[in-house]
Amino acid sequence: MQAWRVLPVMAFRQLGAGGCAGSLLAAALLLAAPRQDAALSAQAGTSGGPGARAQGKMVPGAPPLRGLVVCERSGAIHLARLGEKSTTVLAPAGVWPRFSPDGSLVAFLRGPEVVLLPVTGGVPRRLATAAAPRALAFAPGGGSIFFTDGAAVRSADLLSGATRLVLEEAGALELDAAPDGTIVFTTRELGGYAIRGYDPAARRGWRIAAGCAASLSPDGRTVTCNAGDHRSLTLLERGRGGRVAVLPAPPGLRLDNQSWSNHPDWVVSVAERTGAILAQQVSTGLAWEIVAGGCDRPDLFVLP
Repeated sequence: MQAWRVLPVMAFRQLGAGGCAGSLLAAALLLAAPRQDAALSAQAGTSGGPGARAQGKMVPGAPPLRGLVVCERSGAIHLARLGEKSTTVLAPAGVWPRFSPDGSLVAFLRGPEVVLLPVTGGVPRRLATAAAPRALAFAPGGGSIFFTDGAAVRSADLLSGATRLVLEEAGALELDAAPDGTIVFTTRELGGYAIRGYDPAARRGWRIAAGCAASLSPDGRTVTCNAGDHRSLTLLERGRGGRVAVLPAPPGLRLDNQSWSNHPDWVVSVAERTGAILAQQVSTGLAWEIVAGGCDRPDLFVLP
């Protein structure tokens, strides 16, 4: 496939890790529902909808949902069940964990390797290798994985392990994929961070907005954008970058590395000072601490 050059190489300098500033699981998990495609407008509305009016507020206890969360913690991949703030080591080494669309697998990076592991535990399987991987995302349907390799973005087939070049000179620092195959990524532009979109089928790319923490709503229409002082998260239209809603952080907190879950009403993030993981409800702006601290790059899978 012909690759698409986003901007000159000089505009995309690889950054270091960090933000832009089995026995635990029941067998029923394997029957978990895939990503839901309900429109965000049903949850957050337009500029006058409930998401736009939501005020950030911490709520004690567990959030009103069932689910699992994976994260980086002390150089390992950890997993927790909502309602239990302690975590269990899923893999002793790795970064950037992400659930598959059906919740049955966790993919992560381990050194130069892209690795797969069932959420029930077991032996990790190396899917692909890269010279300089940083981020990954499951492709629509879960049959392949997008991953960064230096300035390029590649994909690897889960069955064969075959890889192909998707995008070159993107310098992607964060990555997510929509049901229609479109990818969004955070990159470094002269003067700061920016979120861009790319349609591999049409070989068309565009700039969405300045900011970082690029992730997509389950239907792929809306993008998270963390800009300014990290005291609020803006939700933007994927195509034109228009504002859909704003989620304020709870008072006194700065949030980073947000990721939209498989449910349209739930976003997960990290508190900058403590590394606690928060689940925030899009429709109300209310937030719950779901893992106590020392974590990064979380992903939340909401169970039915």
